[in-house]
Amino acid sequence: MLFFSRKHKFRDYYNILLPLISVALACYNGEKYVEQQLDSIFGQTYPAVEVVVSFDESSDNTFQVVQKFTEKVNFKLVKNNGLKGVVNNFKNAIQPTTGQYLAFSDQDDVWLTQKLEKSLKLIQSQEKISGQDYPIMVFTELTVTDSKLNTISGSYMTKMGLNPNNTSLAQLLIENVATGCTILMNRAMKDLITEMPCDAIMHDVFCAMAASCFGKILYLPITTVQYRQHGSNVIGASEKVISESLVRTISVRGNKSEFLQSEILNAEVFRNHYHSRLNEKQLNLLDHFIKIKSLSRMQRMIFLWGNGFKKGTFLKTANFYLKAFMM
Repeated sequence: MLFFSRKHKFRDYYNILLPLISVALACYNGEKYVEQQLDSIFGQTYPAVEVVVSFDESSDNTFQVVQKFTEKVNFKLVKNNGLKGVVNNFKNAIQPTTGQYLAFSDQDDVWLTQKLEKSLKLIQSQEKISGQDYPIMVFTELTVTDSKLNTISGSYMTKMGLNPNNTSLAQLLIENVATGCTILMNRAMKDLITEMPCDAIMHDVFCAMAASCFGKILYLPITTVQYRQHGSNVIGASEKVISESLVRTISVRGNKSEFLQSEILNAEVFRNHYHSRLNEKQLNLLDHFIKIKSLSRMQRMIFLWGNGFKKGTFLKTANFYLKAFMM
């Protein structure tokens, strides 16, 4: 049976025909901002919303703050034993969800009111082409703010030097463009990632890679989230001066063991998890990427260039290739 958040319970009866969107929110030491985020979720223009909060044991009053929302219709709270970490915390939030669509939420952002409505519209337009059994994932632009929601940058993509069109497997292996808190996916896509490996690096890039390999990944070029930066973010919008990074790469050879270390680990986890579903071309790409450090310089350059590995800007791509050559 479909229920709505209390704010919308008296809306027109035909709303009961709307598909349910589940929101999986991972929470830890978030007492300062999580209430505002939950308010923005329950304040969406799209009424059929279920919220599942997975709660890692915190040292502050996060649980008490979140517990206030248990009076809401379609609200579930999962309390973990000990610290599960970001990926496992999201997994625990995903598994009890029942909606036809799934969104990820961080604990410290604020959603614009039409976030779910606009993302769902794009997914449903693709479902009319591909069918509901085809995995589809949508991600969007963000506005970067300070802790008080004052705008730092109107475009996260521009600030971070990202190209939202870089959604091939090769491109996602070296640079994720789909920020988790903007993602909405259909049930077919959710079924692909529900059993996400515990040792995945981050949930959002893992999902983006799965969508790229087995379904459709779409970019909606509008801001749907105020992406709050407050100094305690697990993954944030840290700004890097690319020209300075390029100079450092030229002047210092760098640590071979560290270059692409997390990316290679992520590729290994992804390959092992989906090995029976990946096609020959995808397996070949992953296998060569995993062993890239054992290749000669010439072999590395041919492999990377031939498979379209690139980042969001020319300077970032040049820096990547220079590091790959010098390692």
